[in-house]
Amino acid sequence: MPEDMIPYWDYSASERSKMRDTSAAAIMASALMELSTYSNQGEKYFDAGEKQLKSLSSSTYLAKPGMHKNFILMHATGNFLRNSELDGSLSYADYYYIEGLLRYLQLLNGKELYKVMKL
Repeated sequence: MPEDMIPYWDYSASERSKMRDTSAAAIMASALMELSTYSNQGEKYFDAGEKQLKSLSSSTYLAKPGMHKNFILMHATGNFLRNSELDGSLSYADYYYIEGLLRYLQLLNGKELYKVMKL
């Protein structure tokens, strides 16, 4: 994993591509926020997700408002091997980025992500 926690297109075969994938990072960051609430190692998962969200929010990956066809994240990669959706924008990258940010803010403010109902 690169230092900024934005993975290359294929986790298991980075030698195939050095292209970053913000969609994978956004999905991971959102999942890590949730995972941090379930695990006794929650702080470790929260810190990793926070680092990814901060990297995604940097000028390297975050598009300026009104630019990049109005998408939020730049440098998403759909399918490198099929030469499809390369280094662009993906709607699901933006979705999971926003979801991750919302989860992050809830946790920072001491709120639960989900209400647990007792049966």
